[in-house]
Amino acid sequence: MKLKCKSTVKNKIDFSERGSSSVLVVMIMLLLITFGVLAMMSSYSNLKISRKHAEWTRDYYRLESIAESEFITFQNVFNEVRNRFDNGVLEDETDEMKKKEVLSTFLSAFLKDLNTQTYFSGSVQSNFDAFTEQDDENVVPMLSILTKDDLTERRLLIVIQMDVNIERIKDIEFKVMEWREIPAEFEYDDALNFSDPEGN
Repeated sequence: MKLKCKSTVKNKIDFSERGSSSVLVVMIMLLLITFGVLAMMSSYSNLKISRKHAEWTRDYYRLESIAESEFITFQNVFNEVRNRFDNGVLEDETDEMKKKEVLSTFLSAFLKDLNTQTYFSGSVQSNFDAFTEQDDENVVPMLSILTKDDLTERRLLIVIQMDVNIERIKDIEFKVMEWREIPAEFEYDDALNFSDPEGN
């Protein structure tokens, strides 16, 4: 009887050890699967972020190329109009209003030619009228070009200042004051739908 009891106890111990090892193996497998899924999700998230960044960079350089193309058109038109006004002399004018009239004629002709260019699609705004009409030495003729990429709806602003403190029209120069992308407009939706707070 004693031998039989000992064998029964031994068998119970063997079964419990086998059961413990099986549970341990299952737990290890579950941990491995869990960490594997987490690693895969993390990799997928990083991939999405990388693709989004690559797409953003591609779209930005596309917008830059459109803006540079329009800026080249701006330069060409500016030089053409300036060459047409090559004989416009300002140094012999003693009347400041007369000087402004000559400059106003040049700036108006430049704007007209720029807006009639086939390959120029930018939205142009200027303060040329204020420069001509106001007796304020601080008013400097400036022009802004808003470029838009119709494919991505992204916009880039170019602000240009004219240097008119010169003696001849042909000496008029310009410099770029701003060259930056305009952030996309969006509105916060603060309304809370109580029937569906999760927004489904």
